Amino acid sequence: MFSSDRPIGNIYEDLLGRDVFAKRIAGAISEIQTDESIVLGLHGAWGSGKTSVINMVVEELGSFDPDILIVQFYPWNRIEDANLTTEYFQVLKENIDKKLKKTNYKGRRLKELSKALDDYSTTLKGGKEKAFAGWMSRRLAEKSSRWFGSIEERKERVSSLLSAYEMKILIVIDDIDRLSDAQIRLIFQLVASIADFPSVNYLLSYDKDIVENALSVIQGCNGSEYLEKVIQVPIRIPEINRNKVADLLSEELGNLLRYVSSEKELSFMMERAELLRYCVFPYVETMRDLKRYKNVLEFELSGSKNKVSPLDIAAIASFTSFVPELIPWIVASKGVLCGRSGGGYVPQKAEGLKKEYEAEFANLLRSDQSRATTVVKSLAKLFPVFGQTVGLSHAIISEESLRMKKMLAHGDIFDAYFKGAIDAYTFPHSQIMNMAFEYDQEAITGIIENSFEKGNYGELLEGFLGIADEIGASRASIIFHSFLFYIGKTCDIGGLYSENSRTIDLLNAMLEVIGVDGASQLAKNTITELDIDGLIAIAPFISEQERAFDRYGLKGGGSYKQLVDQDTLEYIERKLASTMKEGMDGLLVLTKEGIRISMYLWEKFDAESYEKCLREAVGLPMGKALIAQLFTSTWYGGHTYGWTVDESFKEYISEEEILDGISKTVLQESFWELPIGLIERVAAFSIGVEGKCYGLGEDRIDKAAAEKRIEKWKLVNVSAVKGQ
Repeated sequence: MFSSDRPIGNIYEDLLGRDVFAKRIAGAISEIQTDESIVLGLHGAWGSGKTSVINMVVEELGSFDPDILIVQFYPWNRIEDANLTTEYFQVLKENIDKKLKKTNYKGRRLKELSKALDDYSTTLKGGKEKAFAGWMSRRLAEKSSRWFGSIEERKERVSSLLSAYEMKILIVIDDIDRLSDAQIRLIFQLVASIADFPSVNYLLSYDKDIVENALSVIQGCNGSEYLEKVIQVPIRIPEINRNKVADLLSEELGNLLRYVSSEKELSFMMERAELLRYCVFPYVETMRDLKRYKNVLEFELSGSKNKVSPLDIAAIASFTSFVPELIPWIVASKGVLCGRSGGGYVPQKAEGLKKEYEAEFANLLRSDQSRATTVVKSLAKLFPVFGQTVGLSHAIISEESLRMKKMLAHGDIFDAYFKGAIDAYTFPHSQIMNMAFEYDQEAITGIIENSFEKGNYGELLEGFLGIADEIGASRASIIFHSFLFYIGKTCDIGGLYSENSRTIDLLNAMLEVIGVDGASQLAKNTITELDIDGLIAIAPFISEQERAFDRYGLKGGGSYKQLVDQDTLEYIERKLASTMKEGMDGLLVLTKEGIRISMYLWEKFDAESYEKCLREAVGLPMGKALIAQLFTSTWYGGHTYGWTVDESFKEYISEEEILDGISKTVLQESFWELPIGLIERVAAFSIGVEGKCYGLGEDRIDKAAAEKRIEKWKLVNVSAVKGQ
């Protein structure tokens, strides 16, 4: 719920412990003994709580000194300067009338005081504030002076009547700093000379700097000295206890928990709770700040649709409230705030960049160095990449983790939030959290299977990789089994950042959580269940483990962890070799995409059976074409890709024989039923062999050349065209 910026109305609403201060003021006013008019001036900056203190003083006085008449005059409700004095006396007269009617003072004496106040006010309206216009007004003023006396005489009559009643009056004038310069001057004239009646005391509230400046301008004098002559009892409002404000802010921020849907999300928040210390607490100094911040926070949270971390929303609400100039800078600086981490920093360079940003923010915010430094620290906590840039953070947080923790530092979330497109932002965050920590294996596998149909399997992978470190061993085995079961459906086996490589990253993470002993048993029980597609897809994992153990000349250089024991690895090797051998019957294996790694491993594990099967394959027309993919490697560059050809195929077949076999195979309709990726490899291979383009460098065959070769083959084979 939004809250207004109204001051507290009574002592029971005081949350800052200022009731003691208010009671001291009330006690001092009650003990004033002199008949002279005493002026107390309560001064402090805007938002320091002056009105709240005034309200508590009034309440306290009314409770223990019922004889005192408290008159609250609100000059900022008056638009025209000329009405100020008239309104003042009208308010004073009405309050005195009410007070006296409750006592024994009735009849003629009450009417005399009321008339005296009216006469004095009328005279002031003619002389002090605004001259009567025209000759007739001047004549009326002259007659009025002869009939009722001069201004001084009329003031004396009011004073005498007030003294006769022995009445104590306190006139409270709040928010004087809201007035125009001319009105401020008029209020102090009123207090100092026009209405300084005996036993009529004043409690004024104002911002000292504003009032002094106004008096200097309008009076043409030293405003500070002028103020000293009027105020007999200056009272500086004590600074707000920042610890109490911080406690209230902490209580308010505790409401962020309403936007947490699970214990795991709560743990994410607790990990990053320090963000509030840097991005919120330095900016909230007063109760006015707190109320303002609370309103902005409520609004921002309601618009985030629970798609952005409440902590990040709390930080942005703070910037919006107290350094709004920073928001456009943030929106325009996505590259600086959300760019990829460089993996490290040079201290001297980071310190230099930090100083540059501090200077930029000091200029942007028109603030001092301290404020600019605070902003840099805030941004460094909210955006980890920026923190690395300026040397204030060394933590590297993955893109996957940024997304799962709903951080604005993730580019997609940043865009959705700041471009007002949060409704259009979709990511299966809750579903992934439930899969990771709640659902059983049947439910998990069902979601994974549907994800291939819906096309969001990559999102599931990204989410799981973002929280892999949070998954315990018991859940890790379920996750491993569930994703392993579908690895055969992943594409671009062995490709960088492909679904296949990222699935293996997740499987590796789960095995690491489980530990070598448990992982070894789990791998034996599950990998043996895989069909040929699954084993081909898991081949990169097997290759990594071979490197971890430095087997078969595959050196890992310490880059790979041993996730299973050697006995398990050898068991998996035998399973892969036997499956690949069986798959060579009818050339089934060679019709699969991404078999290079699994065929390579087969050769390492059982060179004899590998060579025998390969020689049998090249004896068949289709086999001559299909082995082409074993000797082509993919390269990626810019927005395209291509292939290089390895001439080691010559150990099994000559250039002429394989080209002849390919030319005959492309005339067969069954060739065009192969996956398009495999057809592209055959086309690239044929180009490379024809041109004797082997190896890297300029001998690479690009995608466009392969597509051109395929179109040529289609033109030759009319039936193939119809098949397409």
